[in-house]
This record gives sequence, structure tokens and C-alpha cells, in this order.
Amino acid sequence: MERLNRFYDITLSLYHLLQRQPVEEERLEHVEKIQHLLAEREQILLNIKRPETEEGQVKGKEILAMDEYIKKNLNEHLKYVKSEIARLKRTKTTSKKYINPYKSVSNYDGMFLDKKK
Repeated sequence: MERLNRFYDITLSLYHLLQRQPVEEERLEHVEKIQHLLAEREQILLNIKRPETEEGQVKGKEILAMDEYIKKNLNEHLKYVKSEIARLKRTKTTSKKYINPYKSVSNYDGMFLDKKK
């Protein structure tokens, strides 16, 4: 029962952590906290057994409800991070094109090459 209570506490912490949206400066710390809680939760989950008491079953149902929210929210975070990475790549490419706009232009533009001798 102690493991179930610890698992419930970690799930609840993760649930509350995912409810708030971090500001830009705190995002890395926010992700590290999420990773730490997920790793700790995974370790406890490996050693947990099915609850036999009524209280344990109620906590189990609460955990399942919170878990659904956690999965959905983690997927939203993943989509957001992917879109940010794509935006940064576009910005990087655009800035490179601005620095050297003629790099992509072919050297043979408007020129006829005869390969026969």
C-alpha cells in the first residue's frame, strides 16, 4: 500500500506540474522536473501490485483518470516542442539565405555547355 501511495503522490505532482504552462525562461527546468517525476514513477510502477483493499482500488481509479490527462498533456507538450524546433530551423534557413542570397543559384545559369570536342 505504501508503494501505491507513493505512486499516487508522484502522479498527483506530475498532474499539477502539467496543468501550468511554463514561461519561456523556465521551460528547461520544467521539462527536467517532468522527466524526473516520470522516471521515478516508472521505477515504482515496476514494483507495484494490484490493490486489494477498497481504498487502494479508489486510488487506482483516480490514478487512471490523472494518467489520461497526463498522457494527453504530454502529447501536447511534444507537439509544441516539435513546432518550436521546426520554427527555429526555418528561422535559421531564412537567416542563412539573407546572409548569402546567391548560394543556391547555379553557376551555369544562362550558359550553354558543349560537351563535344
